[in-house]
Amino acid sequence: MNSMTMQNLNQKQSVDNTAVLQEQRTFAVELRGGKVIEADVPALVLDPTHSWEENFQKIQGADSVAIFFPKAVDGRGLSLAARIREISAQIQLHAIGALHVDMIYFLRRCGVDICHLPEKSKAVVDEQTQAVKKSLLQPFSLHYQQSADSIAGQLADKVQVVLGTQVAA
Repeated sequence: MNSMTMQNLNQKQSVDNTAVLQEQRTFAVELRGGKVIEADVPALVLDPTHSWEENFQKIQGADSVAIFFPKAVDGRGLSLAARIREISAQIQLHAIGALHVDMIYFLRRCGVDICHLPEKSKAVVDEQTQAVKKSLLQPFSLHYQQSADSIAGQLADKVQVVLGTQVAA
């Protein structure tokens, strides 16, 4: 397949994704506290199948952007969120598309602020106890790698406690 055909296919896919978004009924979950909130999807929707350079140009001066996840098994949206979070802590990141509650932890770790889950998942989220919601947001008590969600900032203290060591400042 030549590059022109591939480019046309990618443009068609972006148009199809927009149509899917408009038809999908969702509810928003704020990923810092796990609360269901009222939040609109931002007007600027990034497609992780596009190049980083193209997406980077689009976010210049933006306060809020959405990242479209075409498939639940496609990790490019997570990579795009992490890259955006590395360059700006001020941009509010929304995740939209083919998402499910099991992805909340990974979305949060990559710096996503708000997740728009399909309406059919709302009953699952509403039925969870506070402890279960916390386990969805933070299923692990210790992280050995840094991430965009700033939980990793507590790493050194936890490692010292676990190992019983002191690190010289």
